[in-house]
Amino acid sequence: MFFKVNLNIGTARYLPENNPFRRVEARKSIKCFHVPKGVGGLVDSLVPDDLVTDAMVDRYLAIRPPLYRITAAFDPIIEEIERTYVLGHTFSSIASSVVVIERMLNEARIKLHKHESPIV
Repeated sequence: MFFKVNLNIGTARYLPENNPFRRVEARKSIKCFHVPKGVGGLVDSLVPDDLVTDAMVDRYLAIRPPLYRITAAFDPIIEEIERTYVLGHTFSSIASSVVVIERMLNEARIKLHKHESPIV
């Protein structure tokens, strides 16, 4: 069992609401969602500002993913849910959320099955 540190949270979510740099920092973090995984470097300068809308910034600041969590087989799906929600793909984020919740419940059910007492 491993712990995962979410480095994609960004400082914007933890700045005070009235801080003028909060939305600027959020825009920088959202630009990373437009870049394919595995591409590193100066993402902020490669993605045009027009690709980040105010609605995306609002959605990004509305969610607070945990900083630390236990890694699971479906972590990439959870990260994709955050990305699709922020980018405004509502149906994809809801459908993926349902899949992950069902998968978590099935995994818990399978693990707990060995502790089930027989019905008498």
